[in-house]
Amino acid sequence: MEKELNVLVVSPHVAHRNYLQQSFKGLPVNTLVVTTNQQAREMVLSLSFDLVFCEENTTDGSYEELLKLALAKNTPRFVVILIEGIGNGYLEAIRLGVTDVLGCPLQLSDIDAVLRSALRASSAVTARAEPHREFFVEPIRVSRNCSEAENWPKLGSQG
Repeated sequence: MEKELNVLVVSPHVAHRNYLQQSFKGLPVNTLVVTTNQQAREMVLSLSFDLVFCEENTTDGSYEELLKLALAKNTPRFVVILIEGIGNGYLEAIRLGVTDVLGCPLQLSDIDAVLRSALRASSAVTARAEPHREFFVEPIRVSRNCSEAENWPKLGSQG
């Protein structure tokens, strides 16, 4: 069973928020949507998120302060949405520690790639957290004479 991702969406644009939420339909995603950096900071401080989608600018600031807070809280993935499209802001965002950058207009294939990557990473972490089991398998002996193989012990048997 796949682990559900906890996703925070920070966007003052109704169309972007709606598009992102529609993109998540059918996937194991719990979404919390806020419109300001202040609301986002409060959420990041009080909850744990696997993924944050944040527009480069909101009505009360830019993504940079929220990114620093998310990194301090060990948020695995932080995606910046550049409203003016991907340009100079891309390199700056990557330098600051953003894991993914999306440009506008938002593309479903880009959002899907980010989500699936986050789900794979989350599943890998969950798998590593499960107890490790060891199994013993007897080594296979190789012989050029196939008739000898009938006398070999079967896998898992004693002797």
